[in-house]
Amino acid sequence: RWPYYRNLPPSLKTLGIVMVVIPSFIISAETAGRRFEQEDWQAWEKMPLSEKVIDFTARHQYSVIAGCWAVGIAGAFGAIMRNPCVVQARMWSQGLTIGVVIAAAAVTRTRMYRRDEGDVERPVNRDHSWQERI
Repeated sequence: RWPYYRNLPPSLKTLGIVMVVIPSFIISAETAGRRFEQEDWQAWEKMPLSEKVIDFTARHQYSVIAGCWAVGIAGAFGAIMRNPCVVQARMWSQGLTIGVVIAAAAVTRTRMYRRDEGDVERPVNRDHSWQERI
């Protein structure tokens, strides 16, 4: 429409379009992200403590495993330093680590394959297409 804009080289026309389109995408993405976080926190506040613990461990399962491993190793080191004859402390820390790995697997499985039919947030896995390949 404008003769000045029509006479611009294509690179400047593109720059003008990019300067409008990119910020609008960024603003709408930020707005959608804030809306998602607000809905997520509202759901978090409605959960009982047991669900919060399961949700937190499912989201941060590797951090929980690493933290429990570090605590187990530190506890074993402390027990061995107090009484050098105690060798079983290392075995307890290894057992704790294996227990935490198994618990994390159970939490993940419970969260992924929830049997509650009315749960919209965590749908039941009904994809059995793998059975056709056997």
